[in-house]
This record gives sequence, C-alpha cells and structure tokens, in this order.
Amino acid sequence: MHMQPHIRANRGILALAIWMVVAVNILSLILLLLGFDFLVTLGIIQVVTFGLPFIAYLFITRQNARTLLAWKGLSCKNALLVILLTLLLMPAMHLISFVTSFVFVPVALDIDLASYPLWIPLLVIGFFPSIFEEIWFRGVMYAEYKNSGIPIRKVALVTALFFGLMHMNFHQAIYAGVMGIVWAYMIYYTRSFLAPVLAHFINNGLNVILQYVDSYVAWYDGLWGNPLMFLVIVGGVTLVALPLVYICMKSLKEYHADTEPAVEPQPEPLVENETPIVPKAFSPSLWVALGIFIFMCVIMEMIMRITF
Repeated sequence: MHMQPHIRANRGILALAIWMVVAVNILSLILLLLGFDFLVTLGIIQVVTFGLPFIAYLFITRQNARTLLAWKGLSCKNALLVILLTLLLMPAMHLISFVTSFVFVPVALDIDLASYPLWIPLLVIGFFPSIFEEIWFRGVMYAEYKNSGIPIRKVALVTALFFGLMHMNFHQAIYAGVMGIVWAYMIYYTRSFLAPVLAHFINNGLNVILQYVDSYVAWYDGLWGNPLMFLVIVGGVTLVALPLVYICMKSLKEYHADTEPAVEPQPEPLVENETPIVPKAFSPSLWVALGIFIFMCVIMEMIMRITF
C-alpha cells in the first residue's frame, strides 16, 4: 500500500525525536567525559542528531536530497528581502523572549563565546543549525506535507510547532516557533530552501557576532534587568519594524504570484470524480513525537528551576 508523503515524514519525525533523546544525552555525556570542548561537542551532536537521521531517511524512502529539498537558486532581490526580514524580526523575537522569560526559565549557553575565535561559534551556532535543523523542518516535513496536498497555513503551523519544541525548552520553543512560521512562508514564496537557511544563519550568526561587542553585551544585560525600559525600547522598535516586515513579506508573496507557478500536489480522490479530501497533518506517530518533545521540555524546565 502506498504511504502518503506526510505520513512517512511523521514517522521520520518520531524517529528523530527518539534519536534526539538518546543521542543528545548519551553522546554529550561521552564527549564531555572524554574532555571535548563544549562547542566542539555541540557541533558533533548537531551533525549526529540531525545529519545522520536525514541520510537514513533518504535511504529508507529512496529519495534524493536535491529532489526532496526545494534546492534552487535564490535571486539577489529575494536574498536581500530575506536578510532584511530577518533583521526586522529580531526585535520582536527579543521581545517575545523577554516576556516569556517571566513564565519559563530561559536556557542560555553558560560559556564565554568571545573567548573563542569568531569562526568557531559562527560555524557551530550559526552555520550548522541553519543546515541541519532546516533539512528536517523546512526540508523533510515541509516538502512531504506539500507533496500530500496539505495547505501552506497548516504546513507552516505544524512545522513551526515541532521546530520550536525540538529545542527542548519552552522558553526558546515559543519564539523559535514564531520564526518557524515566517521561515515556512519564506520557502513557500521563494520556492527555495536557501531562503530559510539564509534567514536562520543571519539570525543565529548576528547574535553570535554581537557577543563579541562588549558595549552591546553590557547595554543589553542592563536593559534586560530593567523590565519597563526593555518593554518601552524593544517594544517601540518592534512596532516600527512590523509594518516593514509586512511590506517585505508582501514583496515575496508578489514574487510567488508573478513567477511560473510550481505544480501544487493535490490529494488523490478516493473515488473517481469525488472531491479530494485534504489529509490531516497529524497521525499517531506525530502525536507520539509531540508527546516526547513536550515531555523533554517539561523535564528541562524542571531541571532549570531546580538549578537556578
């Protein structure tokens, strides 16, 4: 019996969730006990956690990475729009992070990034996640869901939900989930996997670079410690930036409408001449994966509250 693409993607996400629980905990413990540097450990974990399961998924489903991913060029105009969008959204993400920190304990890297040569954090925190995380959430899930004929709004919401929870802490899951929705529409409008990859790298990479600017770190830490001032300044910048975000998204949407439309897969009707039924995104395997990710987020929240 032919398996619908989104069903096999859901099973892949379940396998990824189980693998993440095993690999992240066991591998990180082994590497740290062997004396590996924290950032080196983090880089290895990303490759093993996301890269190896992706190769296995391609092998099992007999698919080609270039075919599965929307691997096409990104025009200079669209690349600039993606970069501008990412920069304009950053104040909103900081605002969400700040507000949700009153409910959930923020999880931060307890290391001095500035003590490393800049290229190392850029590689591990900027480049690796923009590739290895994207191949699953704006890669496998996005492509397989679209191939099943699931509408983009549902694709964006479900992929963003799991992208957020994949970080395994509620604080980061919320603002990462919001970014995931935007990035899903980026790939939809540009029809290029490079769009969310670029956005992800710019977002993470800029945050890394700013850690090397002592004046910015001191200013931001002071602002974070003053809730009213943070809300006024960052909230004000966010209000100014959001209309510009809308304009950029509208430009990408117009590109989508003006270019040669991609063939949109449609669900096959069960009976001849019957109206096709849009498949449900969630299947039993995805519900189990959701439970695993939420459980790990709860565990992390409990650990953070006990520790801090």
